[in-house]
Amino acid sequence: MRYLDEKSGSRFPFQVLAPPSSGCGLSTTIPNANRNYMKHFIITSKTIAILSFAIGTILFILQLYRFNSGNLIHTGIIFIMSAVIINTISLLVLLFGLLGNTDKLEILKTIGIVLANIPIAIIYFYLLINFL
Repeated sequence: MRYLDEKSGSRFPFQVLAPPSSGCGLSTTIPNANRNYMKHFIITSKTIAILSFAIGTILFILQLYRFNSGNLIHTGIIFIMSAVIINTISLLVLLFGLLGNTDKLEILKTIGIVLANIPIAIIYFYLLINFL
């Protein structure tokens, strides 16, 4: 195993080097890590919202063609419950991300994408209840 700092004789596989201008280096690395985390979470939230919409639409179309399929109804209910939980967690993290992040516009757009699934789900539910 090679060690990063063989000259100083350090036996640790990794050695943290702080920038010379900062006392310990922590104040310069935490904001960048938080910003990168939020960028990745924005992409993840958009992906979750789009997948929720796609899977919900597929289940809706399948229910239109199989009018009284009990298995499909149970699958849809389980999907809706899990999608609500996952999207709510995503929405809460995004809302807390608004507090200290500088990329507020991108977070607000992502919140809009996540929230757009609510009226779509209500319309799907209304159509299934009233027309089937």
